[in-house]
Amino acid sequence: ALGSAGKTTLAVAISCHVAAGKVWGKKPVATRNVLYFSAEEDQLELNRKFGATVEQSSQSEQQAAINGLRLISLKGDDPRLTKPDGRHIVPGDLSTRIIKASVEFSAELIFLDHLQGLTSGDLNNSDTATMLSQVANEIVSKTGAAVVFTAHTTKSKISAQEVEHGFTTGSLAFENAARQVTGIIFLSNDDAARMSLEATKQQ
Repeated sequence: ALGSAGKTTLAVAISCHVAAGKVWGKKPVATRNVLYFSAEEDQLELNRKFGATVEQSSQSEQQAAINGLRLISLKGDDPRLTKPDGRHIVPGDLSTRIIKASVEFSAELIFLDHLQGLTSGDLNNSDTATMLSQVANEIVSKTGAAVVFTAHTTKSKISAQEVEHGFTTGSLAFENAARQVTGIIFLSNDDAARMSLEATKQQ
């Protein structure tokens, strides 16, 4: 999604539902431990988003979310999953720490927020995307957890009316390596008019 379109808020909400095993809409959700790493938000902001998300939940659901979710700020740390080494892109140290934390916490879902803040190197270079994908797959293979990246869109998609290939900033290799890419866009003018939501379509 675009910056400030709600990626982090949505991802924290999903994390809380999974950690608490709380129904999402009408869909049942299995309880799983979740680790959430943020390259942009400080710990206070992550805690604030958590509090806002679980405010309307029951006390037992709040406690389950507290027990099953760890929100970890990487601000002031080295948040690179990849880094340049001469002319090559190599893994950073962060993946080893993520794997260790995931195994210790028995995490089955790992959010990495967001791709651009966790990647060092030219985002348009397929070598960068390939190394990031290898690092992500190493985390998956050593923890058994699902790994989800949030990412910004390209500037050319700022007024996108639909989600298509090339939606994510950087090399197409990022999208090609992913099992699934989900784009968040604002409600289109046509859909807003059809549902009489013109006044609130940016929400």
